[in-house]
Amino acid sequence: MKLKSLCVVSVSCLFFFACSEDNSSSPQALVPGISQGTEYGDLSSSIAANLTSSSSIAVSSSSEMSSSSYAVPSCKTETEDNCEYGTLVDSRDGNIYKTVKIGTQEWMTEELKYKGRFFNWAQALGLDENVCNENQCDLPNGNIQGICPEGSHLPSANEFRALFIATGSQQSYRTITFDGKTTRTEIYYDTANKLKASSGWKCCFAGDDRYGFSALPTGRRPTYGGIENDSYAIYWTSSQIDSTLVSQAWIFGGSTIGVATMEDESTIRSGLKKDRLLIRCIKDDAK
Repeated sequence: MKLKSLCVVSVSCLFFFACSEDNSSSPQALVPGISQGTEYGDLSSSIAANLTSSSSIAVSSSSEMSSSSYAVPSCKTETEDNCEYGTLVDSRDGNIYKTVKIGTQEWMTEELKYKGRFFNWAQALGLDENVCNENQCDLPNGNIQGICPEGSHLPSANEFRALFIATGSQQSYRTITFDGKTTRTEIYYDTANKLKASSGWKCCFAGDDRYGFSALPTGRRPTYGGIENDSYAIYWTSSQIDSTLVSQAWIFGGSTIGVATMEDESTIRSGLKKDRLLIRCIKDDAK
């Protein structure tokens, strides 16, 4: 199905958008036969430019929608909760985190609280801030524990993509033009309402929480201070793009940036390593 739309907005804040190559060597398929992040093509070649302050964004009049046959059945309704929950114990401070199994992944259902809640990217990976927030750092293949509790790790961009694919039914391919010059394609997943908590969001943007993931509007703490985009849930991934950018997972709560209201959409976007975001860890051994 093709959707016809055109929307132009002015953005006063600094945003970057990109897809990245993942640092995982052989990411585990979320459901049998699925290799994370590869089902819908590699868009990295078409995403080359950054969106600068006060840029004008135009969304192409043609947005391709494709159905996903990979969705994992939901486990929660308004009256019943049949999700498979577990726990993750952090031996460093004694915190016990609730987890939920979605497909073959097992996610924390709340944000990491170890020595605070908001972290820049180097802190999230347990690396030297003075080095890795300003330079492209060598990262190991496979899972990167970072500051997650033992038995879990900081999710890669592909692991978030797999979550979005498994909990959605459609992916939207949008061609976006910045300042009438640079064009690139982004993927949006219709998963936000199924992943957002049923309370704690502004206005009418609470979700159905069909999988027990219970995302809350976290926003981010930019380097210049304050809270930005507290209508979104934004999480770190371990996937590095270049010396200053890294992939971030976004679950929208109803704001608009260059497209129609995105209260039911999730995506992978690039952002500054110096941003301060929350962390959702994922277990190592979920099957």
